[in-house]
Amino acid sequence: MATGKVFIKFIEKHPILFILFVPLSFLTPILGALMGAITGWFVGLFFGDTILGFLAQIGIQDVEMWQFGCFLGFIGGFFKPRFDPS
Repeated sequence: MATGKVFIKFIEKHPILFILFVPLSFLTPILGALMGAITGWFVGLFFGDTILGFLAQIGIQDVEMWQFGCFLGFIGGFFKPRFDPS
């Protein structure tokens, strides 16, 4: 059976999961950006000069740590987590 047909049957059996999945797929990068900004600000309290110095050396200037963290969090929100306990 094709993967698309399996997906359609799953949606027909569990429509509420699909209704919840769609907004969550849009909110994940936004929440990642928020957490990245908070984490970037916190890390910047301790290692800001080091990280910003490295970024300046590779040509990225006039960026604050919370902005850099927000960028990384937003990009990270699109990655699918994988957990393989074996």
